[in-house]
Amino acid sequence: MVDYLGLGPAKKKRKAFPKSVKDLVRKAQGNKCAVCRRSFTTNNRAQYDHKNGKNWDNRAANCQAIHAGCHDRKSRTQSTTRAKKAKTKKKSDPWGLDNLKF
Repeated sequence: MVDYLGLGPAKKKRKAFPKSVKDLVRKAQGNKCAVCRRSFTTNNRAQYDHKNGKNWDNRAANCQAIHAGCHDRKSRTQSTTRAKKAKTKKKSDPWGLDNLKF
């Protein structure tokens, strides 16, 4: 496919984990959060997180059941890390010329 507009490859669509994967992961974790190791309850339910951050990769190996608070903390940390990394890259090479080969 030719990219006439210069937008790059199309983004993969986000997909939720299938119920079979959720059940498998939760059972493998002993009905406990992968981050804090506390049990899930009716008031503190499981959320399912993509370990590698690729929200289209729904393999069981990429899934972990975690509490909402743990999920928020993990996501905030990852977002901050990504932002710092992008800012550093932007400062050092604003036009992406460092990787060009002549």
